[in-house]
Amino acid sequence: SPAGWEHWLLGFRGGGRLSPPLTSPGPPGSRAGCCPRGWLRFGDSCYWFSGKQKTWEESNLYCKAQNSHLVVINTQDEQLYIQQQTVPWYTWIGLSNRSGRWQWVDGSVYTMDWRAGQPDESDGHGLGGGEDCVYLHDDGLWNNAQCSRRYRWVCEEELKEHEMQPPLGQGGW
Repeated sequence: SPAGWEHWLLGFRGGGRLSPPLTSPGPPGSRAGCCPRGWLRFGDSCYWFSGKQKTWEESNLYCKAQNSHLVVINTQDEQLYIQQQTVPWYTWIGLSNRSGRWQWVDGSVYTMDWRAGQPDESDGHGLGGGEDCVYLHDDGLWNNAQCSRRYRWVCEEELKEHEMQPPLGQGGW
């Protein structure tokens, strides 16, 4: 929570130890757990936002290599959170039509938050093939594009519950 991070920052400014909290509590009713270093927590998921650009497939493979997946947007709150982190950059999400029907990378059912007039199957881009992959446009709404375009991306992983262990070789806290 912001209050937890403010407490950590105040402790650091006051000469405290530079070590962020091990857990970042979510909203009431969410699971306890930790996100990997460099990932951000929202609800019961952890998110990693790229600063570079890759194709949809390269982005998907990158997330898989991190034991995660391209972001699957399940709620309006999650959509707004992702928008806050990504606008104004074009950013791949885990929705595609590569199998002939619109489907999330985790197989879950999708809801629509398309830009007006989308999805379309424009082939005027000169890249060959249809527009089978979905990204967040600079306004944060969904748009479909040719999968070989290079955009930023977001990886998501479900929050993992970790048992707190003493540091190795320390014999305890």
